[in-house]
Amino acid sequence: MWLISADWGGRGCNRVPTVQLLDHEGPVLEGDNVTLECMAGPGADMSSFSFQKYSPWLQSWVQLDAGARLRCWFYAVAVSRPGGRLLLDIARLQRWHEGAYRCAPMPLNDTFVPEPGPSNASGEATFMLHVDYLRDVWVTWPDAWCGTVGDTVTVTEGEDLELECAAEASRPPKFDWTRDGEAWTLQAQALGLRGLQQDQAGTYRCHARLSGLTQSRAVTVLVEPPAGTQRLAETAQTPGALALVLAVVLPVVLLVVLATVLAAWVQCRHPAKSPPPEVSGQRIPIFKGSLESVQGGAGDTHPLVR
Repeated sequence: MWLISADWGGRGCNRVPTVQLLDHEGPVLEGDNVTLECMAGPGADMSSFSFQKYSPWLQSWVQLDAGARLRCWFYAVAVSRPGGRLLLDIARLQRWHEGAYRCAPMPLNDTFVPEPGPSNASGEATFMLHVDYLRDVWVTWPDAWCGTVGDTVTVTEGEDLELECAAEASRPPKFDWTRDGEAWTLQAQALGLRGLQQDQAGTYRCHARLSGLTQSRAVTVLVEPPAGTQRLAETAQTPGALALVLAVVLPVVLLVVLATVLAAWVQCRHPAKSPPPEVSGQRIPIFKGSLESVQGGAGDTHPLVR
């Protein structure tokens, strides 16, 4: 499949040019570095051959070792001739590198050789380079012509859920679904969940696999109770007017009662002290300017102030 040779006797050359892919095993992936070599038999003078790539847009073969700006801009390849060999190096393969390559006698003047493409010609030394790639993966609703599913999907309990996985790839990949935290796998592109229950909520992942490449996308499924059940639960959880009053007033009343009891207890522990009773005849009047007291039994015949 990778090596096709033909006799170019129709173009005045009796040698059989061949194209080989060097030092590469397995599928050719986007981003790989590849080397093609043109061979035309032992002792052949490879200076008279060139690498060409077919351009469907130009409807012609493009000589890749010519110094044309168009060739460099479109194909970004490097042709070298070390030790009489003819090599074509392509670094960091991209999608536009895919197509038909051939080793042919070098055209005399023109960089472009207007000849039929590889599908319309037989007996050519044509090498078909296929580039496998797997890029973005997304989740969509089945039979939807546009739009993708977000990171979260909310479904009412008892309803069905259908999701479909899609990917940007060189050819259709293999799809499977898994659920986080469980050893559960569905080998299919579409995920169908019937009569969803609360225990089916979780994160589901779509995996796309192609030629050793893997990409995935996660979707979290939330299952909510039916509308009537949800309203009933909300009503049961909502406090009524009496409960609200008790929650506010009862702590205040308890605080006032506690403060009253505490004040009464403090007053009982520390009673108020009353003044001692007065004894008749024991008063000691004070005279102005006098430092001595008067006997309590003396008559009050002297004025208090002189």
